[in-house]
Amino acid sequence: MNIISFFISALLFLNQFSPTNKDPYAPNKNTIQIDISKAITETEPFLSKFKITKVVKLKGEDKTRISASAGRKIIDRDNKIYISDDVESNLYIFDYDGNYVSKVGSKGKGPDEFEFIFDFTILEDGSYVVLDKKGIMLFDKNKQFVNTNNQSPNQICKLKNNEYAVYFDANSTNNVIVYNADYDVKEELFPSPKEKHSTSGLSYKGGIKASSNGILYNETSSPVFHEIRSNGTIYPKYEVTGNAHIWPYEKRNELKSFSKKITEKAEIIYPFYPFQETKNAFIFTLALEDGKVYTFFYDKISKKLYKPALLQEPYMAAFFKPIFGLNVNQNNEFINPIHMHQFYQKYPIDSSLKSTLTKYFPELLTLAEGTNEYSNPALVYFTFGE
Repeated sequence: MNIISFFISALLFLNQFSPTNKDPYAPNKNTIQIDISKAITETEPFLSKFKITKVVKLKGEDKTRISASAGRKIIDRDNKIYISDDVESNLYIFDYDGNYVSKVGSKGKGPDEFEFIFDFTILEDGSYVVLDKKGIMLFDKNKQFVNTNNQSPNQICKLKNNEYAVYFDANSTNNVIVYNADYDVKEELFPSPKEKHSTSGLSYKGGIKASSNGILYNETSSPVFHEIRSNGTIYPKYEVTGNAHIWPYEKRNELKSFSKKITEKAEIIYPFYPFQETKNAFIFTLALEDGKVYTFFYDKISKKLYKPALLQEPYMAAFFKPIFGLNVNQNNEFINPIHMHQFYQKYPIDSSLKSTLTKYFPELLTLAEGTNEYSNPALVYFTFGE
């Protein structure tokens, strides 16, 4: 009996150090495998699930210049459109007709001004939380500056009861911290090991987004997207597979090596930070081994993945290659900004673009026939999935 007890104790001891227990956030049998090698590239099957619902042409470029940068956030709320711009470092408000209404704060070096906006959200009481280079900045519902919490934030996600979660980039502690409107820490989540890592400038990858189920989180260099649930647990929801060049989940914390691989232009695949989820769809982008960034559309109902070849055509670059500034509203509509002058420059001389818009995207024809001068983007609302 003593020998049997010894072996049982030894097995229990070793089980404590099994891969599952060592890494509870690793992909498991319930994780949805998204195989990019099986993505559907045909146009017609994709368009059968894709629908443009509205196009809002933003005006007022004489007062408000919105850049073509990737660093944009759009919130559709209370019949208003709120849009931030990292290059211009402003937070603008438009109505549904695209007219400029007002703005929150202003660009500058003062304590109530923005130096470089990373992200923002609007709480249930109407107050604004802005992630700026100088930290987490709070404005009340009347757009009056309240306070700044000096941190190093990257992305933000609104929760319930005036609470919000902030993702601190890989140069910090790889944490997601939940705050209330008074900057009180409600919860600290550790989807990554707590140790700091040398990242060599990888702070722009990874992040958190609002989703139909709470928060969708992706850490630097990981092909796994985790769902942060209301009880604080973290579940590996999606794993991108199907290519030997994908940087593996097991190596996600070797950030220094990962950075070196990118510097050497090694043929590795990793998630790019634009991703969004609704109840029907999950849209994400990958930097593939050819060095280009591609957009993938996953239909959660049919469990089919799409990478339409049409959207990879050079003449569609102004629309969907890649998606920069993709957002989602409470109506499960995706919102994508398009700069009209980029369309106009291509439209008169590119018969392929004209033919494509006429056949597949007639709603965008008026944008293509817009202006050759710089103008603020149009916001294209669309749905995807069954």
